[in-house]
Amino acid sequence: ETPLDEATTASLEALKAYSTGRKLNSTQGAAAAVPHFQRAVAIDPNFAMAHAFLGRMYGDVWDTVRAAESTKRAYDLRQHASEREQFFITTSYELQVTGDIEKVRQEAETWGQTYPRDAEPHALLSWVNQELGRHQKSAEEGLLTIDLDPDFTPGYINLGWAYLFLERPADAIRTVERAYARKLDSPELLIMRYYIAFVKGDEAGMRQIAPLATEQTAAQDWMAHAQGSVLAYAGRLREAA
Repeated sequence: ETPLDEATTASLEALKAYSTGRKLNSTQGAAAAVPHFQRAVAIDPNFAMAHAFLGRMYGDVWDTVRAAESTKRAYDLRQHASEREQFFITTSYELQVTGDIEKVRQEAETWGQTYPRDAEPHALLSWVNQELGRHQKSAEEGLLTIDLDPDFTPGYINLGWAYLFLERPADAIRTVERAYARKLDSPELLIMRYYIAFVKGDEAGMRQIAPLATEQTAAQDWMAHAQGSVLAYAGRLREAA
């Protein structure tokens, strides 16, 4: 019985833009999704979840100032969201405004217990456990994420990194291939492939993968960083710089 403008948004156009942003984030990455979330909040400035996702997307493309601004706006409007959405908003706030990773973990665990068929809290827990150095736990949460939603790209990203940190590059590349098989894509999957090739000592593979970043705007800077890191590791400091 809650009016639409108090529960989510009364604007169909804002909802369409938000939905398009969600879809593009899963298939093409955050950079492609940003303009659609920007449009959603321009149409309806009180659309809490659109602000929350815009903040998350800014965070994913390393625009930390705007990430905090959008997330704070979502947090201030969280009463205009469902209980499940409020979990997303609160974990985003702790992640991108306060930086309290322990609160992120606690809130994500409560979210997962409250909504056991929801993949998102487990994807977040997979990432949190990586940050805490608990890579086996991260892998377990990543596997659970994919089981719950096999079309949710972050599940594959987190699981792939967990396997790489566990020194299981063969499992990491199989995870990337599973994502591609479902027609999921993200700049991070490309970067992961480059690091997997590095760990395996596959210089030919690294040379083959690196130019692919030019086809994905969001991957270009990240690939330059990866290449610089590899050169520095090899002692080629001038080239790295």
